[in-house]
Amino acid sequence: MVYQYEYEAWKISHKLYPERNLTMKVNNRLPVGRFRWEIANSTCNEGITEIRTLQVSTCKDDQFTCDDGSCVPLAGRCDSVGQCDDVSDEKQCNLVSMDEKKYLKDRPPSPKLNNKFPVNASIDIRSVLNINEVGMILKLLFVLDLTWFDDRLQFYNLKPDDNMNTLTSEDQKAVWTPTVLFDNTEKQLTSRNDEKSFAKVTRLGNSTRSGNTYNEDIDIFEGNDNQVRLSRAYDIDFICEYDMRWYPFDS
Repeated sequence: MVYQYEYEAWKISHKLYPERNLTMKVNNRLPVGRFRWEIANSTCNEGITEIRTLQVSTCKDDQFTCDDGSCVPLAGRCDSVGQCDDVSDEKQCNLVSMDEKKYLKDRPPSPKLNNKFPVNASIDIRSVLNINEVGMILKLLFVLDLTWFDDRLQFYNLKPDDNMNTLTSEDQKAVWTPTVLFDNTEKQLTSRNDEKSFAKVTRLGNSTRSGNTYNEDIDIFEGNDNQVRLSRAYDIDFICEYDMRWYPFDS
């Protein structure tokens, strides 16, 4: 990499392939950070010259490269607190990554044991809204939590506090989510993944640093080690068979 005064630009070239070179399109900055570069005779573009945004960094493995080239702790990436002067550590904060060509959101991950995919369910009953002994109805307000692992997913820059790992509505609709049938309801109601539900990821596994194939610094967490949680509140009438033979003297 050299600065060519005649062109007033930084240039990267290879002595064996001088016709394939990169020229930085900004000429008043040091060539560290994320900038647009002109790639001459690009082999990735059938030999056609193209312009791409590339990152050149001097930061350590546990640091994030700001767009201006400065270095900040990678652990602070996408934590809603800007550390870079240009706040680039809080931009492009994608949480979920998947192979869009292969990922099937209508099918669960492949089961590993007994041909059954494990999903954990828990219910937190918030209130008993109504008890109708004559109609045999019990109305409850409750929160249903469903948790599972999806090895087809990767998660970026997860935080220890899972409240900071909330999926966007677009990501929530793009991933597979389980469905629970409330069998003892009149219309066979099911759980939902809609605007009233929210999903987040619990960080349980370790991360790996993004390699040279990525154009940014990312802590990558595998889906088979980090748990997805889908939560939603419901108020539902359940059909219950009350045994009234000893009422009100039963214990």
